[in-house]
Amino acid sequence: MFGGIVILLKKGFVLMTLLNRFVAVVLISYVGSVSSAIAGVIDVLNQNNLIVFGDLDSNSEVEGRTLIGGSIIGNQISNYGIHLPKTSNSKDYALTVAGNISKVQVNSSYGVLVGGNYQQIQNAKVIDKMTAANSVVDFTQLESEFLGFSSFLKGLTPNSHLSAPTDQPAAAHFNVAQGLTDSLSVFSFSEASFFGNNKIQQYDLGLGNESPASIVFNVSGKNISDAFLGNAVGNIVSEQWRDKIIWNFFEAESIDFHKQFNGSILAPLAHLKNRTPIEGSVVVKSFTQRGEVHLSTYQGKGLESFDAKQPNLTVPEPTSAVLFFLAVLSLIYIRNGHKRA
Repeated sequence: MFGGIVILLKKGFVLMTLLNRFVAVVLISYVGSVSSAIAGVIDVLNQNNLIVFGDLDSNSEVEGRTLIGGSIIGNQISNYGIHLPKTSNSKDYALTVAGNISKVQVNSSYGVLVGGNYQQIQNAKVIDKMTAANSVVDFTQLESEFLGFSSFLKGLTPNSHLSAPTDQPAAAHFNVAQGLTDSLSVFSFSEASFFGNNKIQQYDLGLGNESPASIVFNVSGKNISDAFLGNAVGNIVSEQWRDKIIWNFFEAESIDFHKQFNGSILAPLAHLKNRTPIEGSVVVKSFTQRGEVHLSTYQGKGLESFDAKQPNLTVPEPTSAVLFFLAVLSLIYIRNGHKRA
């Protein structure tokens, strides 16, 4: 319906296609139609800021769209879609929850789709009940596909290297290998060598002269914490690069972040807890949210081959205003990144 939104930039005329492949648009008719679209996991990462397969306990906020397969629990107010652009579509959902909702605020231009009971939903343009007729998300399929995607990423051959101190405190560097411009840069390392390494004073992304299409960090280990890890600096905290990063915690069961985290998080088996902002898309089993989840979402390229082999997912369809906003946001981020370079 929307095709590819293409942005031509100077310095190489970089082509960015924000919608990888909308295969079809399905309009489901009922009293007040709900719009959905057929998409792959890359599209879903592009379009959604937070995806939780189970329950979310939050007292914070999500700047973009949120999909929750369980319930929103807890006794504190949380906020959703706060940085989405205005839309006139009353069936455009900033928050979709299969279970119950307690105490939320939503961007006043957007609606809420809820499967269970709800109380104290503030500011939403419309509150729709999810039924068999209008359900625009199959959360069972969604979880299955992201588990498959995590396994797919784990199977990628590493081609780049983490250099980390072992004896004396020093900086760590994620060094992108030569010849990976417009290709995937893949790292593979254990929790102990990075997150559990208290010798790392700070860490950065070493690009050299390369400009990879996406950067994948495959991290082994069941329990992840950055409590003793140094701060991120340089390229890894820039908007230009962090929206191309996926941290794939393929076997993690518990993740506890104390510091701002840069890049999208894929941890389909894990309970996540944070205290400070996460800059990127988040996909987890369950989430105790005590820090904001920020835009932009994952915008990297080079992983479309996974979607080409998979059945399509049915997800809420963003309006053209949202797609245009994401395109402009990405353009601003890249220009800002070039200015800082």
